[in-house]
Amino acid sequence: MRTTEELIVLAEKRQVSRIHAHSPLTLNASLEAAKRLSIPLIITLHGLIDWAAHFPDALTYAAHIIATGPETARSAGPAFQKKITTIYNGINLERFHPARCNSSDTGPLRVLYYGRTKGSDAQGLIALDKAIGLMRKQGSNVDARMVGRAAGVFAGNFHQYGWLDDPLPVLQWSEVVFGRGRSLREAMACGNVGFLLGEGYGGLLALERMRYYMPSLSCTLKLGANVADAETIAGDLIRLAKDRRLLQSLKKEAYNIAVECFDAYKMAKETVNVYRK
Repeated sequence: MRTTEELIVLAEKRQVSRIHAHSPLTLNASLEAAKRLSIPLIITLHGLIDWAAHFPDALTYAAHIIATGPETARSAGPAFQKKITTIYNGINLERFHPARCNSSDTGPLRVLYYGRTKGSDAQGLIALDKAIGLMRKQGSNVDARMVGRAAGVFAGNFHQYGWLDDPLPVLQWSEVVFGRGRSLREAMACGNVGFLLGEGYGGLLALERMRYYMPSLSCTLKLGANVADAETIAGDLIRLAKDRRLLQSLKKEAYNIAVECFDAYKMAKETVNVYRK
């Protein structure tokens, strides 16, 4: 749709009872359409910006606001907290799942970096690339690959696929994945041990940790991530390379985390509850 009027005509024709806007690019048009049609507006906030300063009218009119995490909810400002529900992003566990056959406990440790990044958020990948180099110098057998793109970073220790229309075969090949956000969720659903990596290093995502407190999967320093250190990352990987029984145990745990914490079905049910409200 090129205009707000097209949205209004479509909503009238289909007798739409609610409008749910997910992108800042749609908020103003969604607000105008909802007001013209006298129907509720629901907004999902993705990312950290000063929402109240940029979209005060839309947030004020909204019948309810969904935030994808606690820090995103706080970024809406104190005036809107009473009508915010936090619903974490979910992924399709029917599409993203472990390979049908069990992987071998022998051979190189299969490591994947998965995602897109740029600027300061690429500092973690730079450290990971150095860590792979350190491991190889110390005699560790590691196969490192990368799906996605890191603007301005040359990760010379990785075989790079670039963008893939279907990342599933690579996610089912790998054993250990570094990433953040939805990328890491998809990887763990495929049975990969998940290490949180962005601007900083968030370490292993273990089930006990996730049950105690869901960490920010944006992995920024201001939200608690540690400065990414190549020696620390290499040490964590060498531990898994040497102890394949631990590796297999953590792979199963990663899948269980995805089922318990990342299921899109749970996200959908919670969203429907907002619609009902």
